[in-house]
Amino acid sequence: QACMEKGWCKGHPQKHEYPIRTVVVGKDQPDKLPIVLVHGFMMGAACFYKWYPLLSKEHKVYAIDVIGMGGSGSPPFDADSVTPEQAEKLLVEPFMNWAQKMGLQKFVLLGHSFGGFVSSAWATREPEKIAQLGLLSPLLGFTDTRLNSFQERAQDSWQRKAVFSVFETAWSSHMTPQTIVRWIPGAESFFRKNAERRFGRAKNLSEEEGKLLAEYVVATMLTPASLEAAATVCFEPFCKPVELEDGTIKTRLSNLKMPIFAIYGDHDWMDRATSEELPNCKFLTLGDSGHHVYFDNPEDLTTLTLGEISATVSM
Repeated sequence: QACMEKGWCKGHPQKHEYPIRTVVVGKDQPDKLPIVLVHGFMMGAACFYKWYPLLSKEHKVYAIDVIGMGGSGSPPFDADSVTPEQAEKLLVEPFMNWAQKMGLQKFVLLGHSFGGFVSSAWATREPEKIAQLGLLSPLLGFTDTRLNSFQERAQDSWQRKAVFSVFETAWSSHMTPQTIVRWIPGAESFFRKNAERRFGRAKNLSEEEGKLLAEYVVATMLTPASLEAAATVCFEPFCKPVELEDGTIKTRLSNLKMPIFAIYGDHDWMDRATSEELPNCKFLTLGDSGHHVYFDNPEDLTTLTLGEISATVSM
């Protein structure tokens, strides 16, 4: 209701009418908690298809599309009129309502990349329901060291300086990769070919699977403009973390009491959080993997993930 009254989403009819696309795999396990998966940016729940049969051997698995992405509803979103607190709330509250409707009183929450940020925000708002938080190569904001390295490299040439400036201006104007695909002729083909190259490097994917996944990524990017722009509100340019009244997302995570673990690929481009920033988090490295850990090495990812869950979580 507050969303309508304050116009955060341009006065859409009822935010609760927007569906949350849900994939459910496996049977109820009376002695084991269910797992909820949240995908990353420019993705959807289908990205976990290699992981579903492995996780569901021991747990019932729910995978959900972030509101405004994938197959979930796409409420209009006005990035210029919301604060970071409001944007975060709009990302998380639909999931809180979803869990209540699904009757999930306690569960393990796993989030990848931007989904790691969404899951972290969810955990800070509803810690009593989340038995354990697993962060898979999570986007929690780049460090000052990483940001300074970007700026230093931008000074190497006028071309890099121009690209740096364009990116910074685009992000500040709430333009996303999805915006580019929708607006610029040829961008759809560019992103498709790049996705095919990336998925083609995964040892567990066939050439046909890589092409289908690339089509899927582009299809998610072509959905109506919606809450993907919330990323440009929750993070400053170059993914610098925004500080809310109670701190950055890392600060808020560090105050949680639930068990937390983070898994990064051994050649992952994502900026890693540290034990100094998150002393309550166990950090693990997945071999033979980049950022898309569930594609690159799903078998070993399952071993690490289920090992952490069984070691720390009980019904």
